[in-house]
Amino acid sequence: MEKSSISTEIKIIIKNFFHLAFGELASKAFGFFTTIYIARSVGTERFGELSFLAVVYSYFSLFANPSLDMIAVRELAKGEYEENSIVSTMFILRFVLSLASAIIFLIIGITVFNSQLPLMIVLFQAINFFLIPLSLEFYFRGKEDMKWIAVMKTLSSVILLLLTLIVITSQDDYIFLPLLYAVSTLAGTMLLFVKGFRKHSKFSFTFHFPLCKWMLQESLPLGISSFAVLIYYNIDTVFIWKFLNPAEVGLYTAAYKIFFVFSILNVFMSALLPSLSKAWRERKDDFYAQLFTVSKYVYVVAAFLVALSFYSRYIIENIFGHEYLDAQLVLRILLITQAVIWFFAPFGHPLIAMNRQNILLKVSLFGATINVCLNLIFIPALGINGAALATLATEITVGILLFGYFYSKRNVLSFKLKFIPKESIVFLLCNIIFGELFSIIIQYSLLSIISIIVVNIVLMKYYKYFNIYQYA
Repeated sequence: MEKSSISTEIKIIIKNFFHLAFGELASKAFGFFTTIYIARSVGTERFGELSFLAVVYSYFSLFANPSLDMIAVRELAKGEYEENSIVSTMFILRFVLSLASAIIFLIIGITVFNSQLPLMIVLFQAINFFLIPLSLEFYFRGKEDMKWIAVMKTLSSVILLLLTLIVITSQDDYIFLPLLYAVSTLAGTMLLFVKGFRKHSKFSFTFHFPLCKWMLQESLPLGISSFAVLIYYNIDTVFIWKFLNPAEVGLYTAAYKIFFVFSILNVFMSALLPSLSKAWRERKDDFYAQLFTVSKYVYVVAAFLVALSFYSRYIIENIFGHEYLDAQLVLRILLITQAVIWFFAPFGHPLIAMNRQNILLKVSLFGATINVCLNLIFIPALGINGAALATLATEITVGILLFGYFYSKRNVLSFKLKFIPKESIVFLLCNIIFGELFSIIIQYSLLSIISIIVVNIVLMKYYKYFNIYQYA
């Protein structure tokens, strides 16, 4: 592949990223406003109950879709299987798994959590399982047509916000939130469903058992890996619920919601996955060229998150209110954790494109084990701050292991240790220095945060980061 071809691929990646980023930012913005309204309306205890239920649902929803989407995206990008076969297989597998998940979820919800959660909220949450098989988001990702995904995410989040503002008028109305989420998700799902079938008018439903079996086998390592990641992202909520109380869960969740605002990294890497998969198959140099270009911007965000952690008190108090102020230290730790995640991203996500998801599985399982042990030690001793420290320690451990794999296999993979640009150290130091300096001079305010952003823009201009095709 020539230099011009690499440039074309990077342009596609950037276009896809901006489509996905728009959808993700819009959905997160509207979703964040929804979360703030809910948290302020229902109080810390009921907000904690909702958060606990969402965590339990997340485990079962992963069983309903054990990273099948990533395999489907990869295979659609490669073009080795018929689109009909992949779409049909995805529907069959996810329908069967979703049905089983819903049944088990209801049994556990009714028998185990009946004294802790209202029955109706459990029933409403179970409805969401039946929307999983209908989603065609994987198809649009695989075909690198991300604009409709952006529209879908934005539409769903706007509908959810409007329904929440209309329906949730008192603390007791919180039981209807899972139902509102199902309605808003269905609206976005149907949009992709209609657009998908219009675009692929010759689609016909076919069943290929060998393909079903193969896709399930391929997704299993990723599914287990994702489950392990869920453990060390969500098991802390379960332990806080067990060792502390729902109000503490509410405080911790408030900080976590801000933490997940910056999880747009997954969108960035999702936009990159189809192109990386093709580059790895065709020419390794193109693979590393794309990854090197992306890593520069990833490390800028990581440095900014470190600076932002100085303003955790200001952020939590102004977003969620004085009632949630006890979560300020949690937020600071989690923002540093998010910076660690961004820093090690170039050594994790590309393994999927390289068909080395088994490495992710092993590392994630080890990380989950470490996280469970640390939570059992830290939460009883340090409360919700201990849970945040356990997450930080886990991400550092996982990141070092992934980096170690790349480095140990540098000869086999023709790996070039250029993912960490030298100027990244400058970005990090400037963000730490100016973050602390502005907090003293300007004090903790929005103006301080804007000033840090300006510093990063100046640095990016100096290092010519706005010339996004210079590395192609």
